[in-house]
Amino acid sequence: MSIEKMAFGTEARDERLEQLKDLYPEIFSDGNINVDALKEVCGVEPLGANENNYGLYWPGKSEAKKMAGKKAEGTLEPVLGDGKNEKETNNIYIEGDNLEVLRVLKNSYKDRVKMIYIDPPYNTGKDFIYPDNYEESVEDYLRFTGQMDDKGKTLVANPRSNGRYHRNWLNMMYPRLKLAWELLKDDGVIFISIDDHEVSNLKLLCDEIFGEENLVILQVVNRTSEIASSYTVSKHEYCLCYSKSIGQIGLGDTSKYTISRGTVGNENQTQPVIKFPKGLKCLNIADGIYQKTRQITGSRENIENLTQIEVKNGRLANDIQLRARWRSSNDMRNFFSNNCQPTKAKINGIIEEIYFDGDRFMPYIKKSTNEKISSMFLENKRGSEDLNKLQMNNVFPFPKNVGFIQSLIALTTSENDIILDFFSGSATTAHALIRQNIDGLNRKMIMIQLPVNCDKEDEGKNAVEFLTSINKPHNICEIGKERIRRAGTKLLEEHPEAKGTLDTGFKVYRLAKSNFKKFNNVKGTAEDALPNLFRELEASPLEDGWQTCKESVLTEILLQQGFALDAKISISKTFTQNEVYEVVDSRRSDDDETHRMFVCLDEKLSTQTPKELHLNDGEKFICLDSAISDQFKAQLADKGRIETI
Repeated sequence: MSIEKMAFGTEARDERLEQLKDLYPEIFSDGNINVDALKEVCGVEPLGANENNYGLYWPGKSEAKKMAGKKAEGTLEPVLGDGKNEKETNNIYIEGDNLEVLRVLKNSYKDRVKMIYIDPPYNTGKDFIYPDNYEESVEDYLRFTGQMDDKGKTLVANPRSNGRYHRNWLNMMYPRLKLAWELLKDDGVIFISIDDHEVSNLKLLCDEIFGEENLVILQVVNRTSEIASSYTVSKHEYCLCYSKSIGQIGLGDTSKYTISRGTVGNENQTQPVIKFPKGLKCLNIADGIYQKTRQITGSRENIENLTQIEVKNGRLANDIQLRARWRSSNDMRNFFSNNCQPTKAKINGIIEEIYFDGDRFMPYIKKSTNEKISSMFLENKRGSEDLNKLQMNNVFPFPKNVGFIQSLIALTTSENDIILDFFSGSATTAHALIRQNIDGLNRKMIMIQLPVNCDKEDEGKNAVEFLTSINKPHNICEIGKERIRRAGTKLLEEHPEAKGTLDTGFKVYRLAKSNFKKFNNVKGTAEDALPNLFRELEASPLEDGWQTCKESVLTEILLQQGFALDAKISISKTFTQNEVYEVVDSRRSDDDETHRMFVCLDEKLSTQTPKELHLNDGEKFICLDSAISDQFKAQLADKGRIETI
């Protein structure tokens, strides 16, 4: 097997385009789509010259779409010591511009996130939004956060008087939601909190990105305080929920039991005969023989027995036939034909048991069902109360209620699922996840937040005082991280039995420039400019000084190769002469060909290392190209998949 150079900075591709090429190769010509040919193979009539498709349009929409497909320019570097229980935890907190971070995560987390919750800027006219007109997004981000000279850029105020009021907000939201769609699992869901200012535009936007048919619900959420205008009093906002694929959506492990009568009083209901098998439990019925069931004059729910009934030791002693206006005749028949074992109900849930109660011989159906998402959430409480319990009074304006997000997590996720929030704010979603994990389902979180400076906000005085008191920088990320620390500590105080099993920790990563040299267009007319550039890249594709930040280089390789940030990294004991990292992503499927890899960043590979290298199918070994001679390459070529940097 030949040794390959590791590819970095490849253009972002839309997987749906690749699928389209596989299905209809005849509609592609010179890499472009022949739209007329596509319409022909799909049997779609072309639009007339003056006709337009229905949907949401705004000036700059095409540019917003391009932003979603733009390749990632940066990487994530670990901030060691800034998290909590970093060696044991699977939770991730990321500081950075969420659009660029989502691009960076796409390769590793595509189709892996079960639930996304976001609380984006509502566009009230006072909100600050993310500007997306950067030519060099990562460098501008670094300037903004003070990691490079000339801070320059900042969040952009979006007053209603601005002629681009809705346009700016839509440009900000579109690429982020498009990337969110790519990260969701097929049975995943996204929840987006919003108010009246943009709810109609947001719905049309989501109809386009997620598909109108994948709308789950537009939930009305009670406000904790009323907002009055000249003519109205607003008492609610909204939470919009879409699925990746409505046919595969699955609710979580929050189940309940319902018990319903087997009859219904509808006069037009049919009255079939059902055979009830012997052995059914009979509650509040004395042992004995019954020729007739007890009737109630005028009731439409009387049950007629066509055979004699015998009750012995609190159970039916014989098969009996009953006629009535049954509520769930098919469910009952299916349950009996399944030998009275748990049986899937026609509409929702599992039939667990059917039994009689009372001498009318009324059957009762016990069914287990998953909780459903209600169209209204009225029990909302002030999110500030959750922060107050952590002695973080007034450090963040208008935080969401933990209980609200916790209910969404409980309804839609199950064991080991990943929950993402890329407008993390004060980290309410992280707080909610830690609390919900008391049920033992070990969900994981990824929080993303831009480190906005609190000093510039009028409402940030309390935040600055708080962060000063704990000796932390004055930005929102520090509020979120401190909240996670305190929420975990408090929860373990309340539930000491969870110590050792409940993951209350997190690792911190920060958006940074790539460790790999960027290929810049050659300027000028010097004949040796281009050859010099290639020689420089060939000598070392890594930036100068990379040896001092090996953890960052390893993280970038990990993300480039599609491994999750919580992949287990250890020094392999197999290799005696070189330091070789073994990386295992345990949550990837068994048939994934890159679930394990070995990485060596030593500047010279020992002659012993190729002898100690044994790769299984799908495993990979990565090392520096300059670390191996041509002779070594020949030895390594027979070992399996080898890539060099």
